[in-house]
Amino acid sequence: GYRIARRDEILDLMDYETDDDRALENEFENTRSTAWAKKTNGTYFSVNLNAGADGEEADGSATYSVLCVKGKEPKQHIYTTAEVNGTTVVKDETAKLLWIPVKSDHDDERRAITPDANEVPDVNPQPAADYCQNGFRLPTINELRTLVDYAQNTLNSDVVPARADNAPVTLWSSTQDLRDNTNIAKNFHIDNQHKGVISTDPQTTPYFIACVKEAE
Repeated sequence: GYRIARRDEILDLMDYETDDDRALENEFENTRSTAWAKKTNGTYFSVNLNAGADGEEADGSATYSVLCVKGKEPKQHIYTTAEVNGTTVVKDETAKLLWIPVKSDHDDERRAITPDANEVPDVNPQPAADYCQNGFRLPTINELRTLVDYAQNTLNSDVVPARADNAPVTLWSSTQDLRDNTNIAKNFHIDNQHKGVISTDPQTTPYFIACVKEAE
C-alpha cells in the first residue's frame, strides 16, 4: 500500500528553521542525500534532503534514494478575492492566508533581501521586508509552497501573474538558507517557470515580492 512520495510530501519533512537535521536525513537508514519524488505530468523530480530544495530531472536514470509513503492526495486549495483596506487580495481558504498579488510587470518592484547598490546597481534599495505594509509581510518558504499546485506543477496565477514578455517571476521568501556554507547569506525562493521548485540565491539578488498575512 506504500508508494513513491510526492515532492510536497518530502518537502514537508524539511526543517528550515535550523542548520542541522533539516530533512530528518539521519532518521532514514542508508538514505542518499537526494531522493526521487513521484513523476508528475511527465516530469521527473528529485529533492535534496540536505539543502531543502527540489529540482526537475532530465530523465529517471540517476541513482537516488526512494522514500515510500501512504496517505491521502493533497488538498485542493480554494481561492477567493477580497478587499482589505482598499487593496484587492487573494484569499487562500484552505491555508487561511491573504496574498497581495505580485506586480510582475513592474521591474521597479523587484527587491533584494539586503540591497547592495555597489554590487547590484539596478536593485531597488528598499529591503524586501520593508515593501510589505499594513500587517502584510514576506512569506516563509512553506507559505510560498502553498501557492504551488503539485498535481499540475504550476503556481497560482492570481497571486503570481505571468509577465508580458514571459520572463520568470521569481519570489523571495523570508527564510534564510542556514545550511549554506559559502559564507554568502542566501534566502529560498520559488519561480513560476520551473514548476514551483525551491532554490536559493544571495540576498543581494533582485526578485519579486508577494506579501502575505494570516486570514482572520
